[in-house]
Amino acid sequence: MLKKILGVAVLILLFCIKATAMDKIHVNNDKTEDGMFSRDGYIYAIPKWLEKGNQWKVIEKSGKVYVKVKQKDDVMTEQLVQIPTVLWKNKTYINFTFFAPQAGLSYDYNEKHKEITIKPKTDKQVKSKNRKVIFMWDPDCLFQSDEFYFTNKMGRRVLCPTWGSYQDINNSKVSVEYLYHAKSQGMEIMPLVHNNFDIDETKKLVKNDKKVKDLSAAMAATALVYNLDGWNIDFENMDPADKDCYTQFIRMITEPLHRLNKTISVDITVYNPYSRTWSLCYDRKALSDIVDYEIIMGYDQTYAASVYSGSVSSYTWLDSSIQKLLTMVPKEKLVLGLPLYTRVWRGEEGKAKSAVLTIKYIPEFLQKHEIVTMWNQKDKQYVGIFKNKNNPGKVWFEEKRSLREKMSLAKKYNLAGLAFWRYGFESDNLFQQLEYSWLGDYRLPIKKKSMSYNIVQKLKK
Repeated sequence: MLKKILGVAVLILLFCIKATAMDKIHVNNDKTEDGMFSRDGYIYAIPKWLEKGNQWKVIEKSGKVYVKVKQKDDVMTEQLVQIPTVLWKNKTYINFTFFAPQAGLSYDYNEKHKEITIKPKTDKQVKSKNRKVIFMWDPDCLFQSDEFYFTNKMGRRVLCPTWGSYQDINNSKVSVEYLYHAKSQGMEIMPLVHNNFDIDETKKLVKNDKKVKDLSAAMAATALVYNLDGWNIDFENMDPADKDCYTQFIRMITEPLHRLNKTISVDITVYNPYSRTWSLCYDRKALSDIVDYEIIMGYDQTYAASVYSGSVSSYTWLDSSIQKLLTMVPKEKLVLGLPLYTRVWRGEEGKAKSAVLTIKYIPEFLQKHEIVTMWNQKDKQYVGIFKNKNNPGKVWFEEKRSLREKMSLAKKYNLAGLAFWRYGFESDNLFQQLEYSWLGDYRLPIKKKSMSYNIVQKLKK
């Protein structure tokens, strides 16, 4: 097989470190006297240490480091994945803390005495797919702490940082520090891969078996090396004529990853018979036979380009959409995706224009405008009207109550779980409040009154 080199270029963090920045580590069960150092809570080692787990072959070339993933499956045999490095005293090192487990190694580290004992990795993590899954898209890798995030009582917590387009598997902006930190707090990582919504380039890809096979091998190898739990495939705006080709594309991507016990989810729109490239491009039933999850993008009911105002995601619209999708996708594979944003509409109907308003900035928006609001029982949202320079404005708000109502649909139909677009759009304590609602405990205290709480009080007044 032709050797495929995966040069993870943007993940290459090649930089120089000051001599005082790293502390030398003594390896107890090895004669190597120099080769490991600690810095900022991480252990760095010369690349050859990764071979001691008998899983990888390390190749150093022109100052770059690659690991050859050893798998019985032919699709993986000749895969090389480039890994990030640091340069210290003209020597190249890798983040041993992050890569050791994937390389088949574990260790005991005595920080006080700067001593480390290397040993083979024996523990195996068992994942339960019986629990509800909670996906959180994090395109800008903003996740830092689970202090105000959902707890594991909600279910399997999955972060989906944007890895890039299918052309960027070897050029991701996701750092190993982000991955390690999220994993250490109990998160699963399933990065999002998209198609740039490019209909022509997507057509070329899904019809080229050689390119798809190469991409499949790259995604499988990268998942192993970077300890990813799977991938989230977000392909949109495709030619309906390529629907079967896309299904076959997903099959070819999924099969080798399933053999590695990785989870695959695909993002789908609600069914709309009038939307050719955004809805009719999916064979949802066929996809459900292949992937682990199909995530409904429960938005945008009213698109940004509309000249008529409307909700981003009303309860009745979402309810009917779920019912339709359940005729195509089993409930145990269907995940409900919800927006943490809305749209502010300005202008007369037929000439209206919209702008995104995230939940985080709704309190500021309420303070700025004199808004008359009312609860719309049908849409299950607060609807606000206002004037801006004599132009009429209208908003269907998203906040704790509206989201709670839509989350109840996941329970009503016993869906596989929830997803949210996106991390960073939330208000203070929103995740805590939604979790209390999801678990049915409205008496649990919160650390402080959240922005969502204040929004509701403001709207009630």
